[in-house]
Amino acid sequence: MTDTSLLSEQQLQKILTAIETMKHSGIHWEQVIPVFVSALLAMCVGIVLKYFKVYRERKKVSDERQKRELTQLNVAATAMGYNIESLLHIVMQQVLPHHERSHAASIALGDIENNTAQLRVFVETMHSELTAMMMRCPEPYFIDLEFSKDLPFVLAKDPELLKRSGWMVSYTRALKELLSERNKHIDIAANTNAAESLDFQVLEEQIRVQAHIANGEVINSLMLFQQFVAICKKLKTITESYKKELGVRLTVGFPTPLANTMRELRRIAEAVSPEFPQGCSVLM
Repeated sequence: MTDTSLLSEQQLQKILTAIETMKHSGIHWEQVIPVFVSALLAMCVGIVLKYFKVYRERKKVSDERQKRELTQLNVAATAMGYNIESLLHIVMQQVLPHHERSHAASIALGDIENNTAQLRVFVETMHSELTAMMMRCPEPYFIDLEFSKDLPFVLAKDPELLKRSGWMVSYTRALKELLSERNKHIDIAANTNAAESLDFQVLEEQIRVQAHIANGEVINSLMLFQQFVAICKKLKTITESYKKELGVRLTVGFPTPLANTMRELRRIAEAVSPEFPQGCSVLM
């Protein structure tokens, strides 16, 4: 640093003299400085209080929004729990028995060939021994969840839910159509006259159709279960990201028979369709 950048003793003395003159002229720094500091502190406190008020308002708005979202997530979890239980009842009481009996009937009919006496016995005992094949299934009811409409905020947290919900709708529709087709063919068979009921080819076609429909019911039920389970797990992850202080966080508890039921569905699906995806965990 050069000498030109430093204050000379003469310049410093002039500054001190000017300050002393201002003091004698009426400016008392020992009085001004405390007032200035007090004003500065008051201003700082005001700014801090303002920001604290804004923070509290924003936090209140954020908490209220998260509470609403948590309520919606709880409703969605309850709906998915119902859907899983509803499908489980249908599969255990309708789909699996229908598949087992229709394929048993197909094997039994193949052993009969065109033996009229055995065919007559088969037809007479069919309704008592193969009841599940001839039993109509009521249309199932599932709670629809449109994530893009009902819970758009979850898509920002996990966009894959949109794809999963699309597959859920698709497999639900397919299963309902298959069950409706089953009922229609059962009604047709029930209206068959006595002569037609003893016609081997007519009976063979009726049983073949029921066995084919049963295969579709199994595969669609399994795929629908997988979408339900995957969606429940994703909703659980999102729900648990909310603070406990915001309220109750509901998650779906899978029914005990679900794992074994899905394993049985997968076993049948892999036998029906060798290209069916293998190696996936039942409840992932």
